[in-house]
Parts: sequence; structure tokens; C-alpha cells
Amino acid sequence: MDRISGLPDEVLCHILSFLPTKLAALTSVLSTKWRNLLAFVPNLDITCDIKIVPVDSIYYGIPKEIMYGTMLSFRGFIDRVLALQGDSSIKKVSLNCINYVHPDHLDRWICNVLRRGVSELETVIYDQDGDDDFNYLLPQEMFVSRTLVKLKLNDVEWWPGAEGTFLPKLKTLVLTFGIVRISLRRFFLLSLCLRNYT
Repeated sequence: MDRISGLPDEVLCHILSFLPTKLAALTSVLSTKWRNLLAFVPNLDITCDIKIVPVDSIYYGIPKEIMYGTMLSFRGFIDRVLALQGDSSIKKVSLNCINYVHPDHLDRWICNVLRRGVSELETVIYDQDGDDDFNYLLPQEMFVSRTLVKLKLNDVEWWPGAEGTFLPKLKTLVLTFGIVRISLRRFFLLSLCLRNYT
């Protein structure tokens, strides 16, 4: 047995939490001890590395069958990781993906980690085409989270019913260089909800 595998599972999970989730998942083939550690990793960093385009188009000469397979593989990977983790608590999630991931999938993934008590959430939903045909509306559950301490948003639409926003633990709200569409009225109402704003 190597020295790293001899460490307690809690330490190994802590180490894996610093890796992108895709790499952390690859460690499950090292030995039986590593097989289920991903189920207890408290941080997820999920990134789709390539642009996923609509099934009926071709992107940089890549056939649509391959692109569609990539989209299904990405969705399936996230679904399997979240299912493996079940209801275990989670601290930090970074979800970076490119458009054409259906909003229902994005909502399901975000709501899953919110139910599990995530305290730091980053969502980056790219629209590399520059067109405005993809406007992802954040799910309503995000605006009534009792556990979010840090929220980072990029290129998303604020939920239209944000007047009911209540984020009692939120200390940091980061709106990054992309577009976060929010009206001034909603921003004012949100600032009233951020009692612990720093």
C-alpha cells in the first residue's frame, strides 16, 4: 500500500476536493479504497471543456453525432456524481458550462446542491455565440437559500420573482465580467436582504 492510500478517508476526500471533479472521479480506478471516495468529497468543480452545440449544427467541422454524444456524456457525468453523493453535505460547488445545456438540467443540478446545504456556489453559463437567444433564469430556490454564504454569478438572468429574495447568511455576492441581468429595483431589494453584507 502506498503512503497516500494509507491516509484516512477524510483526508483523502479533503485532498480530492481541490481537484476538478472530472479528475477526482478518475481516482476511483486506483484501488478499491478509492472507489467510492467521490461520494464524500465536499467540493465539486464541474466544467464542460468544449462548446456543446445544437444537434442539428456542425461546430468547427466536428460531426453532430460526436457533439451530441459529448453533451450526453457531460450531462450523464454530472447526474452520476450527484446520485453517487446522495444527500451528503456539500460545501462548495462551481458549475461552469456552455449554453445548450437544457435549463431543466441546470435547475436540477443547482437545486440538488442547494438542498444539500451548499454554502458557496458559482455558476458560469457561457453564451459564446454572443447572441441573446439563451437566457438562463436562475431557479427560484436559489433566492431563498438559508445556507448560501457566497454566490458568484456570470451570464445568467435573475429570477423574475426576486422580490421574495431572502438569503440570511449571504455575505458575498460576486457578479463577474459577464452579464447578470437584474433590474435596479431588484438590485435594491436584494441589497435590503443582505443584512450581513461585507
